Amino acid sequence: MNNVTIPSKNELESVLEKLISESSKEERDRIAIWVFELYDILDIKIENPIVVKTLDRLSGIDLINPCDDSESGFLYNTIDFEIWLKELNE
Repeated sequence: MNNVTIPSKNELESVLEKLISESSKEERDRIAIWVFELYDILDIKIENPIVVKTLDRLSGIDLINPCDDSESGFLYNTIDFEIWLKELNE
């Protein structure tokens, strides 16, 4: 069994804070892969709904918005990350 644990709210806060300060394609890909690996490894039910919601959101941070012509073009941006961080702290 791997020594993987469900991320705490504090760990998720750190991830979101890092995304707010640096949301490169590589960082987004790394975080999305990390979330999918957590889901693959953890066969237990995550009880905290805000942790589940945040992980679900983070799993899609590398998605491209087909309607966005900007240079970043991601579906989620810094404003989304700030909102998610606020909700995580409520």
